[in-house]
Amino acid sequence: MSKDLGQRPIELTWLQIKDIDLATGIVSITGAKHTVGREGKLKPKTLELLKIYIAKKKLIPTSKIYNGKSDNLSTNYRHYRNRIANKYNLPELKQVQLYDSRRFKASKEYHLTGKLLLVKEILGHKDTRSTERYISLYDERNITWIPVVCTTDEEIKQAIQGDCIFVCQADGKTFFKKPA
Repeated sequence: MSKDLGQRPIELTWLQIKDIDLATGIVSITGAKHTVGREGKLKPKTLELLKIYIAKKKLIPTSKIYNGKSDNLSTNYRHYRNRIANKYNLPELKQVQLYDSRRFKASKEYHLTGKLLLVKEILGHKDTRSTERYISLYDERNITWIPVVCTTDEEIKQAIQGDCIFVCQADGKTFFKKPA
């Protein structure tokens, strides 16, 4: 969810099931650090996994997604990350930090759109200087694109909802691309 939404970890601890539209994947995020709330959208795969989690845990609308205290979040994150790294013998996982998903979201959105103010809004920052700290400079030519070809209006609608980027139209087909 953090990778899709780019929310602060503490905002995840406040998130309740009722804050998520399970049909569309729209999430109403309560802002931290005296910022206004905002909305984000979960990817279809994330939404499906969330639905499985909700059913498995038998959560109700007022249930929180993360059942711990915000004070313990970083400790719990490091504990489980290290446990998984040891279990699967992947020491490189120990380098993944709690805020890396937020940084990934900021960098990806900036390099796809080039709009700093949009990224500022997504992250819920008041000042663009804060946003700039989250954007890493990587070679955007390294983004892998998946082509999407649409022939019907329904396919075009799904491509647009899936955040695909329009490329062109030719021979009765509409071409989009989306990052892998």
